[in-house]
Amino acid sequence: MVDLNALREAMGMMQHHDAITGTEKQHVANDYARQLQRGMNECEIITNAAISKLLEVNIELKTCPLLNVSQCTTTTTNDSFVVTIYNPLSRPVDKVVRLPVKEDSYSVNDLQGTEYKTQIIPILDFIKNIPGRSSQVKNELIFIARGIPALGWKSYRVLVYRKTNKNIITSKKGNKYSVKDTAFIIDPNTGLINSLTIKNVSIDLSQNFFYYNGFVGDNSKFESRSSGAYVFRPDGPLQKITNKKVDYKVYEGELVAEIHQTLNEYIGRKLYYPVTTQISIKDTENELAVLVDIAQGDTSLKDRNIELMVHRNCLHDDAFGVGEALNETAFGLGLVVRGSHYITVGNQLAALTKDIVQRRLLDTWTFVVPVDEKVKHNMEDLFTWCEIISAQETTLGGNQWLKDSHRLHFETNR
Repeated sequence: MVDLNALREAMGMMQHHDAITGTEKQHVANDYARQLQRGMNECEIITNAAISKLLEVNIELKTCPLLNVSQCTTTTTNDSFVVTIYNPLSRPVDKVVRLPVKEDSYSVNDLQGTEYKTQIIPILDFIKNIPGRSSQVKNELIFIARGIPALGWKSYRVLVYRKTNKNIITSKKGNKYSVKDTAFIIDPNTGLINSLTIKNVSIDLSQNFFYYNGFVGDNSKFESRSSGAYVFRPDGPLQKITNKKVDYKVYEGELVAEIHQTLNEYIGRKLYYPVTTQISIKDTENELAVLVDIAQGDTSLKDRNIELMVHRNCLHDDAFGVGEALNETAFGLGLVVRGSHYITVGNQLAALTKDIVQRRLLDTWTFVVPVDEKVKHNMEDLFTWCEIISAQETTLGGNQWLKDSHRLHFETNR
């Protein structure tokens, strides 16, 4: 399978420690991204062919590689489209599907006609203003695809509703929110989460966001070493991004509950250790774990404390071989980082964390196909066991020729 070799080679190169930790020069990082993109483009061709064979139809499936910035041309420019989700795991899974959309109300049905509950949640202003994002849509459609079979697929028809009431979820006021067996409480004085409950296990949780100022030196001796790509050397202790109350909005519905916190426009001999899967702490009763989706720095400088470094930016080199500052940009601005942290709590987390890791490593694949109002289909592909001599269209009930059907008209203004 020659089409897969480009991605195989790129992924092999990505195992180098510089690719994982980011200690390569910028032009090397750019080349890593180029090779990964080339491999993904070639893999998309063979993936398209494989999924089309499973669906037993010859159609061009489209992916949405920019969903991390809530951008997808197919879902935002079509009133009707089909979402096909493939599950690469060897067991059935449920998937929370999120797609950027242009309207305020949609219906979602599977191929058997079963209708699924939906939510419309506004896209954060921070996401809408991410450099390089060209989409103007303001909403995300959410539905839960349940029971996607092992190594199999399910398709869903998404259709816009223009004449119904909007089903967009508006922000709510309060401090306690929940969905099924998960709940969290927000401190009204700070706007930060201070309690978390998962499956009847509750813990006090202190959430905050901090930054370190990097040390600046001339690298002439150990005491004057600058913070750089290889050396993380802060100039002083942690600094809170803000001491003011955090502005927050909560969108709570039947499917998901979200808290959108806005701190400010920018958030957007102890060691940091690289973590690629999870970091956890535990006491005599329970364990708390935070799972990451990309390699990050982590530590526990204080008892009952977890610290994760999600992004680094340095203006000075540490003179350990890179020869340039760790100052990555995109679209002429500082790099924007988006990702997910998964928090679990309980006294037996091994099975749960393993399940989450597998779901992240072998996540479902989402494909979308626009649906035209008029669809052409070759009947010979459906009736291969017989010869079609003639065909005539009937009503849906199959008991009347379509040309003979006349709808009744009622006067409703009296």
